Amino acid sequence: MGSEPEVIVEVEEPIAIIKLNRPHVLNAMTDAMMEMLLKKVQEVKADDRARVVIITGMGRGFCAGSDIEELATYSPDAARHHAAMGAEINAVIETMPKPVIAAINGPAVGGGFEMALACDIRIAARSARVGLPEVTLGSITGAGGSFRITRVVGSGVAKELLFTGRLVDAEEAYRLTLVNRVVDDGRVLEECRALALDLAGKSPTSLWLLKFLANKSFEIDWEVGMLLESLGNTQVATTKGFESGTRAFLQRRNKK
Repeated sequence: MGSEPEVIVEVEEPIAIIKLNRPHVLNAMTDAMMEMLLKKVQEVKADDRARVVIITGMGRGFCAGSDIEELATYSPDAARHHAAMGAEINAVIETMPKPVIAAINGPAVGGGFEMALACDIRIAARSARVGLPEVTLGSITGAGGSFRITRVVGSGVAKELLFTGRLVDAEEAYRLTLVNRVVDDGRVLEECRALALDLAGKSPTSLWLLKFLANKSFEIDWEVGMLLESLGNTQVATTKGFESGTRAFLQRRNKK
């Protein structure tokens, strides 16, 4: 609490870490906090110092979604505005031309898990729980959660989780492929930093194209996808990253 901002950005070149900072309510988001978060993700997207982005929460939670006390006061117009902001934040995360990792250090629920699903990679603490419980409040997801969870786990599992609203623990989330890894509590950020540094050492052009192609694979047919991949492959063959990468490979092989 205190005078600290509700969204903190720390740039540890080549990594930017976005921290949600309302720990007393498990980082549940008000409209004001979402406006700040949208501004911060847009800034990080444009910041050339940050080649990889990590999103996490302060305290013992990742994000508990919308602040229910505020949500209960919304008019229909206010509710639409709130959902639209969440959708815009997630769209920026998903289309950002650099990898985004969700460091799920605790509960990631509702809008919080929708945001995690918009990230490219999710690493969870062993004590974390995740899910989309909107149906238990007589509501539904509003920031892309129903689409993204279906893409991640398939229709049958997604429908069960959406229809029941149940939360799953980290181990079940891993089995269902909702998260990529599960690590001991207290090690999530460390694990994400290590992965981020590894990714930051890769060609940014290659990562951008791979992210774009992977995201578009759900929307375009096979022939168009193969054409785009071929064009992208040709493009990276002219970059300095490809030249230095192939040179390093040949040097390692020749030393053997």
